[in-house]
Amino acid sequence: MLILAGSAILLLGIRSIWNGKASQGWPTTQGVILSSRVDYRESPKTGKTYEAEVIYKFTVEGQLYKASRVAYESNLSDPKVAEGIVNKYPPGAVVAVYYSPKNPHNCVLEPGVGGGAMMIPAFGMVCFSAGVAMFVFLPRLGRR
Repeated sequence: MLILAGSAILLLGIRSIWNGKASQGWPTTQGVILSSRVDYRESPKTGKTYEAEVIYKFTVEGQLYKASRVAYESNLSDPKVAEGIVNKYPPGAVVAVYYSPKNPHNCVLEPGVGGGAMMIPAFGMVCFSAGVAMFVFLPRLGRR
C-alpha cells in the first residue's frame, strides 16, 4: 500500500514541479480576484493547517474561467504565510493570470516553482522507499 501511495504522491509532486517550470513561459491574461481568505483546518492526523484560498476569474478567447491556484507549491503550516498571500490578493484586485495555452484551467497567479514544491515529491519518495523496504525485508524477517 505504501508503494502505491508513495508512487501516486511522487507523480503528483513531479507533475506540479513540471507545471511550475512550464508556467514561466505561459501567456498571461488579466484576471480579477473574487474572494480571498485564510482557510484553517485542524485534524488529529495533520494538526493545524492554514491555506490561502484565493478565487479568481479570467477570460481566454471569450471563455470565462474560475480558478484558485496561486502557485505550484503548498505551505499549510504557517498562518503568516497564508495571511500574506490573502493580503497580496484582496477581492477586486486586478491580477495577471498565467495559463496553459493547451488547457486554460491549468493556471496560476505566481509562475515558477517555489521551495515548498519539493516537499510533496520528497514525501512521496519516502513513502515509496518505506514500502519497498517493507516488501523486501519483512518476508526475510518472517523466515527467521
